[in-house]
Amino acid sequence: MKLLTTPEMRSAAVVLRDMGEIPYGAWSEEQKSAVSLRCNNFDVAGMFVQSKMASEELIADGWTSSIQETYRIAGPHIAALRERFKNDTHWRYFEQLAIGSGAIGHTQPEVASAEPTSSGGAGITAPRP
Repeated sequence: MKLLTTPEMRSAAVVLRDMGEIPYGAWSEEQKSAVSLRCNNFDVAGMFVQSKMASEELIADGWTSSIQETYRIAGPHIAALRERFKNDTHWRYFEQLAIGSGAIGHTQPEVASAEPTSSGGAGITAPRP
């Protein structure tokens, strides 16, 4: 739980909140780092839920809206990193928290549409369970 409440995580939330609808191609390195930090930490939380080390309800009680908002904004970044690393499961536990079938996933957040990555690959265009 400490991982989700660190000063860095709170600072990253502020950066994310202020991003609005900035197109992915215009994201600064600071913005990409903030989104990555939130994705990483929510991915760890998702691993704990998946392995039954934490209940989904516990995570849902405090972070449902943050998880879904981060996922909505992070869509193009997730797609770009999956393309870059040729790994379509990058941050999959975070994604499962955001769109899974449990307490957090009762409503699917709309993912920000992704622009093509620098390598020409397509990004995430719709959430996938």
